[in-house]
Amino acid sequence: MIVVEGHDGNVRRSTVLEPTLFPDGTSQVWKVPPWVLRPDDDLTVTWHFEAERELMDLLSFAELKGAHKIDLVMPYLPYARQDKKVDNGQTFNLRVFLKVLRVTGFRSIAAESPHSTHLLEGVVSVRERAFRGIDARDRDLVVVYPDSSAYERYRNNVELADKPYSEDI
Repeated sequence: MIVVEGHDGNVRRSTVLEPTLFPDGTSQVWKVPPWVLRPDDDLTVTWHFEAERELMDLLSFAELKGAHKIDLVMPYLPYARQDKKVDNGQTFNLRVFLKVLRVTGFRSIAAESPHSTHLLEGVVSVRERAFRGIDARDRDLVVVYPDSSAYERYRNNVELADKPYSEDI
């Protein structure tokens, strides 16, 4: 799902892009509200990744609006766990995905708490959101780190330092 946020005069608005899907599997982004396309207005687009097809819709919208007027936010970074080669000269699609993002011309690109950050530098800024919804005052709280990189990344968070934890799921 792709959500567009901006202003319509003094009113903050948002809309979900709902592209037309054709029988051959292609799509077209159109029928967007007039406030979205005003040339002088900047927008924030939040891409809640659900399917690869949305990347084409996002790129189509960026062409329609002008990518340089768009701040892109991705609460989930597609391909984030494909950050290294596995074997047999495989492409690891995080690199491919980042190349696509790099050439789009978005004003800014941010991902919320991606799995790995070492390939993102210069393309995607990182916004940490891992502790939204965790109440560190909860005496019964047990922190579960899904893998060793999550443990390394968050183990020194002062809000959770005294909490029991598990590295196993």
